[in-house]
Amino acid sequence: MSVKSARTIKTGKWCIIVILMVTAMEVAGLNGDHVCMVQQKYNITKRVKYRAPMSVRTYEWCFAMPPRCSKWNTEMRDLTRLETEERTAEVAVCCPGYKMKDVSCVPVCPAGKTGNGCSEGADFTLHNS
Repeated sequence: MSVKSARTIKTGKWCIIVILMVTAMEVAGLNGDHVCMVQQKYNITKRVKYRAPMSVRTYEWCFAMPPRCSKWNTEMRDLTRLETEERTAEVAVCCPGYKMKDVSCVPVCPAGKTGNGCSEGADFTLHNS
């Protein structure tokens, strides 16, 4: 087996693993009533290639002592820099007055209790979690 085909097989395995992880994350997300979608900002750092002029010192033969003279040339070089890009993702969170328990949102009762013992119609203070 060649090195190139071994890399292709490894790359294929990684692609399958990533797809399975994304699918599992979607299934394990919050579900049920009282789930609100919010916009959450996050930053990614990526490498960006660009070309820039650079001064390069070269040497050539000449009629001087020593018989080598330096000469400066400007060349275009490929360089890399890091850039930060801000992105926004839509994230599922429990609405105000509800708290996450397992993968669902349950009402927050007085005294911090959560669960079915707290009626939605009851008079209780909404707590942000």
